[in-house]
Amino acid sequence: MAILGITVEGGITIESGIGLGSQPAPPPPGNPITYAQMPGPVTKTPANPSNLQDGTATINNPTGFTINNISATGVAVFSPDANSQAFFNTNGVGIYNVALGAGSTVANTTATVTQVGVTIVFFFDGVTQPSTFNFPFTFSI
Repeated sequence: MAILGITVEGGITIESGIGLGSQPAPPPPGNPITYAQMPGPVTKTPANPSNLQDGTATINNPTGFTINNISATGVAVFSPDANSQAFFNTNGVGIYNVALGAGSTVANTTATVTQVGVTIVFFFDGVTQPSTFNFPFTFSI
């Protein structure tokens, strides 16, 4: 027999569909990708594996990097922390808003996330060349 509602005290009612107990906390609404999640040094193509698709990128470890080839904006994060994995696994692939660290060419942009899991892959969208991206990268949906 299911209990449809319980009145705890006058004016306080618990209705069906509300669960009490231990449930995992949702990931934060914005989760930063930091240099620590891209253990250094950050590498570029043709290194294998490489963090940056742009083989002409300028790397400024541990601050960030400059993408010089706007047709190669891919970034691979090989060591995402548990919070980053939870955030991206929950929200999946797609377009995210990204707030960039101080000194970046722009303060905010979007990125298309194409892979989530133990490696996160994304491509910065709509940026001009060259563009500097400084850590942290704070993603939100």
